[in-house]
Amino acid sequence: MAWTTAMMASTSKSSSYCSAINYSNRQCRRADLSFYRVPNKKERCQQWVQNSRRQDLLRQTLEYLSAHYCFCSLYFELNQFSNKQTKNRLNWNAVPTLFDFPNPLIGKYVMA
Repeated sequence: MAWTTAMMASTSKSSSYCSAINYSNRQCRRADLSFYRVPNKKERCQQWVQNSRRQDLLRQTLEYLSAHYCFCSLYFELNQFSNKQTKNRLNWNAVPTLFDFPNPLIGKYVMA
């Protein structure tokens, strides 16, 4: 998947579930949401995984994460979208940050 100026919402079946912790948004149930695959660039992928706090994803390869995991538009700030009305296109450098966790992140996650 090549990155240009923006990332379009995914429509594949493998990316129809939001990968955020304790959240089960599905594309078929929430047509108002867009779903975005984890980026296939290591640095950005690591940012997405770190922000999501999904430690289980640290064991996965970059290719596997990009093919099988995504996050819905709820986890991106408005300024991360190039299309702010429909939220169906991310800026090329968008990172999900709107996760609701009870305690702050301590340390840094490192992907293998």
